[in-house]
Amino acid sequence: MIERIKTGTLWLLILLSIFLTIQIWTFQPNYAILKSTEYIDNTQIGEEKKLQQVIRPKQVVVHHEGGHYFSPLDSFDFIDHFFEEYSGAVLEQFILLPNIQTFSRHESGSKIEFIFPTSIPAEAIKEIFQISGNQVFIDSVDRIVLFLTSEQGKEQIDVKLISNDAQMVVQAQTNISVSKFKEDIQVESNDAYYKVFPYDVKLFGNGFKKTVYLPLESHYVNSVTYLAKPIPTEHFKQVLFSDPNFVKQYLQSNGEESFTDGNRMVNILQGGNVLRYINPTIGDLIERGNKHILYSALDFLNAHGGFTNSFYYDSTKSFGSTEEVIFDS
Repeated sequence: MIERIKTGTLWLLILLSIFLTIQIWTFQPNYAILKSTEYIDNTQIGEEKKLQQVIRPKQVVVHHEGGHYFSPLDSFDFIDHFFEEYSGAVLEQFILLPNIQTFSRHESGSKIEFIFPTSIPAEAIKEIFQISGNQVFIDSVDRIVLFLTSEQGKEQIDVKLISNDAQMVVQAQTNISVSKFKEDIQVESNDAYYKVFPYDVKLFGNGFKKTVYLPLESHYVNSVTYLAKPIPTEHFKQVLFSDPNFVKQYLQSNGEESFTDGNRMVNILQGGNVLRYINPTIGDLIERGNKHILYSALDFLNAHGGFTNSFYYDSTKSFGSTEEVIFDS
């Protein structure tokens, strides 16, 4: 009797084992469907831009037959047209000139002068133009002057790269079309141009001047209404903080908002029209080496949502060991 009970129990265990094995092989877990959560990863709030797209002159002045001319109609388009037209030109045979040979507005001949809002690093100039050779003799440029020269009866367009801050001038030859240059400086037959006069903002010495050009007569300009499209603050929290879950919000006494994770900070200013981002560790996180901070700022903006408008490199400020890059529209 006992032997039969043992045999029955053994068969029961064998059958149970076979049943459980089959269940394991054929088991399909019933995963609960995760509720969708609104999480924005790598939000592209703007447009990535190359270096050439964020560098633009503040003024383009045509010097012709002793006069100075600028165009008030669609001035941004005017500047872009001229600068884009001559960007990509080949520059070669660089010569470092003595200070006395710096560009003077009193020199005879026709010229086109590009005036930048701040000094542009030489590395950027190498990306805007096609530089033949590595020796350009200059670290930064704040204005570029194209001018017509004639050697042994042959006309050509040369360029002067000028740094008022460093008080240096470099001259080079270009492959710019002489006929196209002559066409661009014909201002008398173009009603879009108006006369300007030079105003020296700052004198550096040795003939170097930071000069702007102002209209001789009053001009009417069209007023422009700009409609801003608000961008939700959540978008910026996702792209500007490493972990948005640790970001805390603070409301200032003046009604402005601040967001911080204890290290980085975002301040929403002027009723939401201005965002100020502070990242004190960026200098430690990004190894710039000898590269200009403009490159680091451009890489950082492209990696964190891009540019939300037509912003251009305006200036660089230094506060002790801290550097700040400003882009303006």
